[in-house]
Amino acid sequence: MRYEDGLEAGFREGHANLTLLALTHLAGFSSRLPAWTSLARQAEPVRVTDGLQVLFESLLTGDALRVEDAVRSADPRNLGFLLSFELDTIDRASPEWLATALKSVVDPLILLGRGDLVSTLHARSLQPLGPGQYSFMASAASSLAQAADWPHAVEILEDARRMRTKLDLGGSFEDLLWKYAYLHGETERAMPVLARVSLRNDQPHSLDDRAWRLKAYQIRAGKRDVEIPIIETNRQLHYMEAVATQIAALEDDPAAANLVQSLRRSLRPRPVEIIHADRGLAAMYDPAEQAMSKAAAGIAARRKDNAKAAELARAPVRGLLDPAQHVIDALMDEGDWRAAANIARDHDPRRKKVIPGFDDTRIEEYVRLFKRFALATTAPRPTSSPRPRMLAKVATGYPGREPCSPAPPKGCCRGNSSPCWMNSCGRDGRARGSQSSTTRLDPGLARQRDRDCSIAVIGADAAGLEQNGPQLAYPYWASRGAIEQRWSSRRCFVLS
Repeated sequence: MRYEDGLEAGFREGHANLTLLALTHLAGFSSRLPAWTSLARQAEPVRVTDGLQVLFESLLTGDALRVEDAVRSADPRNLGFLLSFELDTIDRASPEWLATALKSVVDPLILLGRGDLVSTLHARSLQPLGPGQYSFMASAASSLAQAADWPHAVEILEDARRMRTKLDLGGSFEDLLWKYAYLHGETERAMPVLARVSLRNDQPHSLDDRAWRLKAYQIRAGKRDVEIPIIETNRQLHYMEAVATQIAALEDDPAAANLVQSLRRSLRPRPVEIIHADRGLAAMYDPAEQAMSKAAAGIAARRKDNAKAAELARAPVRGLLDPAQHVIDALMDEGDWRAAANIARDHDPRRKKVIPGFDDTRIEEYVRLFKRFALATTAPRPTSSPRPRMLAKVATGYPGREPCSPAPPKGCCRGNSSPCWMNSCGRDGRARGSQSSTTRLDPGLARQRDRDCSIAVIGADAAGLEQNGPQLAYPYWASRGAIEQRWSSRRCFVLS
């Protein structure tokens, strides 16, 4: 299927939104937008309304004031079908409504190369808020970081700190920000800013913990003038990571032998036994041991010392400690998926022992791991230009999806690993047309098929996968409703 046909299919199925319009514009098909948006309105009159193209024009050429005016006057459905439900619960005249609505223009603006406007809109959204309030556009920092547009991501973080507002970001978003900064080599510019941010769910010790996190990443990146003090009573997770990283970085240096020995004293074993009597579960977890295993893997991967990485992977699995997985994760962070695949070949997840009381998820882990490798072979490397990375992130979610098969196997929308199953298909595998607004994956209709079906990943961001494991990057129209994610190659979902 040509890219052009994939774009048109997105409109024909009623999935028009600002991101799809931006992709169409960048592909050089702007002249077809009136006809294609008309197709979307016919397919999904409930979701797509007049005014979408007018709103998009403001993103192309407008300044911050014009974009704000366009968003204020827009039909909420044109800002995103799911977002419209959130906006319905907020007073439209309030600053919170506008700040929330502006989230819909972040990715399209970044695609269009207008990260500066995203930063400006965020700064303006903070002005009506007082100290201690929350920045509802905080996710824009994550999107800009994802696109490697760090100058404007840092502006958002600094503006929030200067205005003494808290970023409305969860812990997983913060983890991704740190990971993006490391992958893009932002240890000197972005990471010190991240260490000073204030998040919504911060605890009293959070800022101290971020300072240790900064040091751990700087050491891993090869900075030599970072020193970790020895504080034997400090049990903060990121302090332990910082100590472990410095030990791993210096343990082969004879001149640092005394320092390493002293650091090891502050990283004493602190085993915790996890017991769940009802499930017969008993497992040991030692955060210090985990920190040391991850740090050693990270340093070996950074130095491209594959022999050391292989040696670390052969360490025994104890309780929840999985050294081979730590090595694979570290190698994937450094973009060396070939070395990671070699480690995975020698430490096949299907051969691992199942901890008593835990579910047997070895097949799911195996499938998940090799999907990571498949994505890594096509993932763009970090670049100073934000647009290629954002295009790679978003474009995979729309064009190139095949239409539903005319005669699918019983129990499947399509009897192979094609992304077809995310289309608007009925139980017979045929397109549902205007009824697609109610399409959902019904767990009750799941069927086991040993050979015919597998989960298909439509699109995902590589760094996000490394941080949180594989995620289906559902377009908004497919993520509404009950979606059960399974990672077994033998699982097939049937659309209700």
